[in-house]
Amino acid sequence: PKALPLREAALLGCAVQTGAGMVRNTANLQAGQSIAVFGAGGIGLSAIMAAASAGAALIAAIDVRRKLSRARDAGATATIDARTQDPLAAIHALTGGKGVDVAVEATGSPTAMETAHRAVRE
Repeated sequence: PKALPLREAALLGCAVQTGAGMVRNTANLQAGQSIAVFGAGGIGLSAIMAAASAGAALIAAIDVRRKLSRARDAGATATIDARTQDPLAAIHALTGGKGVDVAVEATGSPTAMETAHRAVRE
């Protein structure tokens, strides 16, 4: 609707479907599984909320900006500040060295993409 502010329309029209869709439809995250979400913007926060609603045991949010408190509010069980922590080492510490079942990369950063790939258990 024209009365809906563009900021909210963008979240509802793109971020929610993309982030939640990755978790629910593409990854098919199940209760008890673990997930790392790289990026805590609109898409990442939507992925975190979907993971929480699916009953994920570990929801690790990774970001370089000051969005990690919002990630906790959305359902993240752990936060990793990539400015001060090595995300891969932190994920391995959280998972006993096994890695996560699912990783979502929502930053567009080639470094984050590579780290997300390496964070998934083999």
